[in-house]
Amino acid sequence: MTPADGDVLELARTDRRSLIDLPRLQETIRAAGLDAVVASSSPNVTYTGGSFIDFPPLLTFVVTTADGRQGIVINEGDAAYFREYSWVEDIRAFRYATSTVASNLEAVRMTAEVLRELGATEVVGVERSHLPALYLETLQGELPGSGLLDAGDVFESVRVIKTQGEIDLLAYAARATDKAISTGFALARPGDTEQQLAALIQGAVVRLGADGLDHADVHAGAHATVVHAWPMGIDLLAGDVIHVDFGAVFGGYRTDIARNATVHAPTSKQLEFYKPLWVARERMLEAIKPGLTAGELFSIGQTAIESEGLEYPWGTLGHSIGLSIHEGFEIVRGSERVLEENMVLNIEPSHIEPDHARYHLEDALRVTADGARLLSDFSRGDAPALIH
Repeated sequence: MTPADGDVLELARTDRRSLIDLPRLQETIRAAGLDAVVASSSPNVTYTGGSFIDFPPLLTFVVTTADGRQGIVINEGDAAYFREYSWVEDIRAFRYATSTVASNLEAVRMTAEVLRELGATEVVGVERSHLPALYLETLQGELPGSGLLDAGDVFESVRVIKTQGEIDLLAYAARATDKAISTGFALARPGDTEQQLAALIQGAVVRLGADGLDHADVHAGAHATVVHAWPMGIDLLAGDVIHVDFGAVFGGYRTDIARNATVHAPTSKQLEFYKPLWVARERMLEAIKPGLTAGELFSIGQTAIESEGLEYPWGTLGHSIGLSIHEGFEIVRGSERVLEENMVLNIEPSHIEPDHARYHLEDALRVTADGARLLSDFSRGDAPALIH
């Protein structure tokens, strides 16, 4: 890790002001006709609240008004952490109560108090898809006459365009994750188990600066055809195709990279299954630019795979990524979502050969004015890695 990389990670942990576009958020709040938005999900609290937290059962709320004033309501155990690192000055802590529900109801009442004090109660945006009905009803009762509208699209439309600080962090994170997978392949030996390979990759990514782990789908041979299975005590045997779909957490931001390896040299048949995915990856990277739709990008990838002799039955070829793995939108057939500069996307052509293996390439990239800039660029990926 270079000093510059260390700075990127340290800023993500201690000073997140480069990781939010507050003017864009304010503009979007106003355009939606809202007085304020209330973040309650982990990604949106992290984005708007200035500090990263993997949530306890207790609710946290961040209020942001259309003119940029903010307040945070958080439990007493985590309040000190936010007071240390968040830029928000108005941080109000609620006490632990006799139950989680009782504590959360107090958090809702305190949030209503913040909104009243800020004079932002006429039309309020809330995360309806995140808050259980009990808490939504309580908030409405605390704010009689207020309109509580869904603010999901407000948060999504802001977060899907990344700041330079987010791009720097995601670029480091994607390359580190790719490097961790490559390290695991280099250290593994025939006869190791899926679990042992997963541990090698997980250990490597933590040494490269990850704050935590997200997912580790590490499988040998036919076990990889069971999508999203746990790594198990299955041996990596000569001739196996190894599938890895792995992600970690860097300052709250997620990674999601997929690679294949073979135990010893790949066979011509294995390369025959792998090549269409590489071709699709290259065609998609070549095509990406602002103005292209996600549906058009899907068609480009699907056409590339099928021109190489494989059917593509999957409904997706990737997704936007950030504080959530699937953040904002999917790259799916027919989508009219337009790609914009400074989006960060994952593209992931994949093929399952029944009773044999899963072939899968997943990469992270930034949409620039001139096209795609690959972020997961540690390994070449034009052929499976080798375990020998």
